[in-house]
Amino acid sequence: MNPHKVTIQQLFTMQCRHLIPIFQRQYVWDARDQWEPLWEDITQKAREVLNITPGGRQLRKHFMGAVVLRAIAPNGLEYQAYEVIDGQQRLTTLQVLMIALRDYSKQKNFGRSLTLLNGMTANPPLSGSEYEQLKVLPTTRDRADFVDVFECQLPEELLRRRPPIRRKYARRDDPQPKLIAAYHFFSDAIRQFAETADDELDDSATIVAEPETIARRIESLVYAITQQLELVRIDLDHDDDPQVIFETLNARGVKLWPGDLVRNYVFLEATRRHGSQAKVKDLYDTYWRHYDETATAAFWKEYVRQGRLVNPRFELFLFHFLTSKLRRPEDDIQLQHLYRSFCEWWDASEGAQPRDVEQALQEIQVYSAFYHRLFEQRDDDRLATFGRRLRIMDVSTIYPLVLFLFVEREQETAAEIDGILTDLESYLVRRLICGLTTKSYNRIFVKLLTDLRKAGPISRSVVQQHLLNLTGPTAEWPSDDLLRERWLTSPVYQNLRQSRIVMILEALEWQQYGPKQEHQRPPSTTPYTIEHILPQSPSEDDWPLPLPADADEETRLAIVMTRETLKHTIGNLTLVTSPMNSGLGNRPFLQKRQAFDTQSTLMLSKYFIKHGIDTWGEGQIRERGERLLTEAITIWPRP
Repeated sequence: MNPHKVTIQQLFTMQCRHLIPIFQRQYVWDARDQWEPLWEDITQKAREVLNITPGGRQLRKHFMGAVVLRAIAPNGLEYQAYEVIDGQQRLTTLQVLMIALRDYSKQKNFGRSLTLLNGMTANPPLSGSEYEQLKVLPTTRDRADFVDVFECQLPEELLRRRPPIRRKYARRDDPQPKLIAAYHFFSDAIRQFAETADDELDDSATIVAEPETIARRIESLVYAITQQLELVRIDLDHDDDPQVIFETLNARGVKLWPGDLVRNYVFLEATRRHGSQAKVKDLYDTYWRHYDETATAAFWKEYVRQGRLVNPRFELFLFHFLTSKLRRPEDDIQLQHLYRSFCEWWDASEGAQPRDVEQALQEIQVYSAFYHRLFEQRDDDRLATFGRRLRIMDVSTIYPLVLFLFVEREQETAAEIDGILTDLESYLVRRLICGLTTKSYNRIFVKLLTDLRKAGPISRSVVQQHLLNLTGPTAEWPSDDLLRERWLTSPVYQNLRQSRIVMILEALEWQQYGPKQEHQRPPSTTPYTIEHILPQSPSEDDWPLPLPADADEETRLAIVMTRETLKHTIGNLTLVTSPMNSGLGNRPFLQKRQAFDTQSTLMLSKYFIKHGIDTWGEGQIRERGERLLTEAITIWPRP
């Protein structure tokens, strides 16, 4: 490893190319956190240059950090290329800044500045190969933006080629690509610095400096950038490990997420194994690009809360993938140490041979495809329905087990897998309804996963037996008797989140439709609310208490308490749309029944007409609760 200080001019006047590896993240610097502080540093140096006097103190250079480069052997008639291991954000930013300064100098016909900047932003034509003139070649995701910045030569031309986009009904334009925005930021900043008569005036100033002043200020900017900005350039030897260097330098700049480190690790390993950049690009395009591309990466880059932490969904997938592979409780694989766990898995390849890069990428891709299915909004896919209910119950610790069942046990029939999902869902929903703790799920499911890995062919009965062997309140699979007791007496409306009650009632609704009627089921995206048939605050006139004529105060209090509990049980709850819910309120039962019949298409609401019920009270709540319990046991069975 050979470190040495270089100025920006020394770095970029060389006729060479700095290649950003395809697996590096996109350009992420922005105005507030990086461009503005950098510009303030540069203009401070430019003012020092303007104010320098003969014999005065020598100017101190401004240190911008380090860049790590690895030489790539030229392939025929082409410029020497360097792979940028670390420092791509600052190198790319400096190029955009100098291109903006080049364009301003050309517009103002500042020949000396233009000549210098042309040499620092473009290589002379050599073989005519694509991109050979670019001093920095970004990743494919940023390349088109950078090429437009490089070619347009005027801010107005870039605006014409890349006009702001505003979607229908939006109040603001969509955010510009970062490199386009960076060019406009620096173009405006350069013009403001050069042309404002008084440097202290704000951005609204209209007084323009004299032409000689503008020329001097541009020259001071060029000098400050090319001579006063300094980097430590680190050139790696062939025996240096670029990943170790990359990780060591990772504390600086914009935070790198574990997913960034994993990607860099995998493709640096691919580069080390294959050598061929074409092969590495092919691996990236085939197995990884969809995690990064803007058009396909919205799902993977979305920030999702799990516990107290918020992480990109791709990292949550890696978290569950590694839990499945390493067979350790998720408590032992911490999100903040995800990269370390990934390296542990990578190094633990079976046999004496190192892990095959392409096979590992294939494995990750297959797992991620099934993981994605858990989040699809499809009502005709048992796995997607299971995944949606898991999210409602906020149970993610079962994902590693589910991934194992679907990916590594593909020899099992679809019916067998669906049956296993039904049993796992039954285990979770029954415990939810019974009010049992979720604290042990982590270790329960990892142990089940470990046991199933050791087993031979996996069947539904094998999984059922593992679940049935769990005992005690922290782990048991609730029996029909326990479920019945809680179902009929537990005030679920007070005990559970409304989204979870809607989930249960929606499943009961779907159960009313036979195989030939599935297309008539209401979609899971329907925005339902929960309606109490016996209102939460019933009026004495419309909903009188069933009191015996000779009831004493103690009897009356007992009946009131029974009603208070029963009105929040499943037997007294149904689903309606929000407008209908607000219109029902405390209406008498017969008016509610009429509204259910004429305004609702749900089977749950047709119950009252179907069974000829013309009065509603405690007895009817219990009876409906029993009927719905029968359906629930069918949906979520237990042997």
